[in-house]
Amino acid sequence: MKKLLYNLFASQSEASLDDSNHILESGKFQQKKGAPNNTTTACVMGSGATNNGQPSPTRSRSNATIALTTTTMTTAIVEALEEGCEMNKERTVVRKLMNCNRQAVALGEERLSMWARMLYHLDEMKYQLFHPHIETTSQLMSMLDGLQCMGDVRCRGNNNNNGSNGSEESVIATVFDDMKPDMERIKNEHELSFFQVTDKVRVRFLLAEAASLGQTKNQTIRKLLSPIKTSLSQGEGEQPQMLTSALVIGPWYLEWDSNSSLCIPRRIVSDAANLVTNGWQIGHLDLDFVLNSILPVISQWNTEKVYDNETANGQHFVDDLIKALGFPQALDTSSSMMGDYLSTIRSKGYYDMSLQLTDEMKSMCGVESHSHCFQSHEQLDAMYYRLLESEPMFIEDNPIEGMLLLMLDRVFWQRHIDSPENPNFRPTCEHLGCPFRDPRLAVTMRRKYFS
Repeated sequence: MKKLLYNLFASQSEASLDDSNHILESGKFQQKKGAPNNTTTACVMGSGATNNGQPSPTRSRSNATIALTTTTMTTAIVEALEEGCEMNKERTVVRKLMNCNRQAVALGEERLSMWARMLYHLDEMKYQLFHPHIETTSQLMSMLDGLQCMGDVRCRGNNNNNGSNGSEESVIATVFDDMKPDMERIKNEHELSFFQVTDKVRVRFLLAEAASLGQTKNQTIRKLLSPIKTSLSQGEGEQPQMLTSALVIGPWYLEWDSNSSLCIPRRIVSDAANLVTNGWQIGHLDLDFVLNSILPVISQWNTEKVYDNETANGQHFVDDLIKALGFPQALDTSSSMMGDYLSTIRSKGYYDMSLQLTDEMKSMCGVESHSHCFQSHEQLDAMYYRLLESEPMFIEDNPIEGMLLLMLDRVFWQRHIDSPENPNFRPTCEHLGCPFRDPRLAVTMRRKYFS
């Protein structure tokens, strides 16, 4: 934008001096505050003008003066436009937050402005949400706690003004879905060597549960804006319903949320960290290169796009991130089950917990239909074992299919970790156990989670 405007006004300096004089004399552009008093006077005099009967300055000198003034005007206009552009971006993000969340409405635009800037301003996003040290994340959570207290007070006031019955505490407890992570435990956890973030990070693709429609409406502002992610599960229903695509870069989880039309980068902690390490690794890159590549994409999506199942969904967002990182073909798996999954998500925005089996897999698993939906964790494990019984080298010969099965398994594992009493989420209980193993037990085998 800055270069475009500069070229536009610079081209005007090459136009006739009479046109330039007319522009300046018309008063359309005011003299910049603090500029020398003779700047405008010198510009007004054309090559044929006189000064007390004396010849005017040479045309080349006038052109140089006009170019200097044009540069000054261009700078002032660009600064004004950039300021307006920043305000529009901030307003867009704030309105997205208020459109998807009741507490955001109660807090109002002014109190949300700082958090909105983190979601589009490149430097603030980088040094706040993508800071490698957990202490910065902890400080953000403390600030959110303060914002949460203010949100609770304002929501109580709104409820009382509306004549709601019952105690204020019960209203807050039953209406809003909250999160209160143990930040001291999380900080101690990140002191371990395999949690450290270095100058190189792993880039992983994974399938994760998609949020249900309206899910963010009754979340607390703390949960909506949280810079950490403790679980990959959406935690609703007897079984996972819809899956969408996400990208994990180092310890940061990135997804395009269907309710807010925002990507809120979150640092992965606790058991969620065990699960994302099994994602499909598509790169191991320098951290600075990664951030310089993806932050403009996140900012653009947060300020210019609105979620749409067909034209602006989670897979489209991930595709743009991967393209910015220089891997446009990384997810080109059109001839596999994974390709079918990603193609469906691109066209519909989500996929369910099912597989489209090939004729060979259908025969190996002893099922009648090509489409097989998993109703429980144990069903998924059983299919995997049947595949290995029929063809012991199936996973080695079909690594993409194996990765897809692994990602579906991790969706069930996250639900099992969150709701261990639910039988649908439990892995195989027989002597064989889960073929993909408990992700929590593999922690001591990893030297690095994210780097």
